[in-house]
Amino acid sequence: MLFESYINYIISGEIEARYVAKHTEWIQNVIAAAKSGMFQPDGRKYWCYTKFVHDALALEAILKPWGFHPIVLWSENNQTYADLYTSEKKEVEKAIVSNGLVPPKYDFVITTGVLGRSVNVFD
Repeated sequence: MLFESYINYIISGEIEARYVAKHTEWIQNVIAAAKSGMFQPDGRKYWCYTKFVHDALALEAILKPWGFHPIVLWSENNQTYADLYTSEKKEVEKAIVSNGLVPPKYDFVITTGVLGRSVNVFD
C-alpha cells in the first residue's frame, strides 16, 4: 500500500510493518492519539487500521467535529454492526477495492482487518 500517511498501532507489544507509506505513525491507542491532536485536517489523507469496529466508530465521532471527512469500513458480514454498514460504505469499499483510490470526499479511512489488510491503495 502506498498512502500519504498511515497510522498503525502496536498490537500486543509488537510493531506491524505491513504497508509502504510516505509517513507512518506508531501508536498504542488510536483514540488517545486522536485526542492528543496527532492528526490534523491539513489536506493529507489518512488510513487507520483498528482491531475493533467500536474503536473505529469512536474515532470517527472524534474526528468529525475537527473538520475531517472520515469513512469507517469493516466486514459487511459483521452481524453486530450490519445495520450500520450503509450503501455509502459499500460504494466507497467498492471504489477502493476496484481501483485502489479513496474517493476525494474522504480524508480519513478507518478500517478493520478485513478491508484494512486486503487491498492495495495508491491514494
